[in-house]
Amino acid sequence: MNAVLIRDQVVARLQRMRLSIAKSTYAKLETNPMNIGVNELVVLREMFQAEYQEFFSGLQRV
Repeated sequence: MNAVLIRDQVVARLQRMRLSIAKSTYAKLETNPMNIGVNELVVLREMFQAEYQEFFSGLQRV
């Protein structure tokens, strides 16, 4: 089942999973002005039940 989560819901779930992250920081991860850290990536993968490569699909190599 694909559920759509709003930013506040994602941040609240991340915080319950013991990842201290502010809404503004998560917004920067979503819009790409900052690189994601390993801790954030691991928790997001777990939360969304996704494969790591799904987070990087469509990215251009630099």
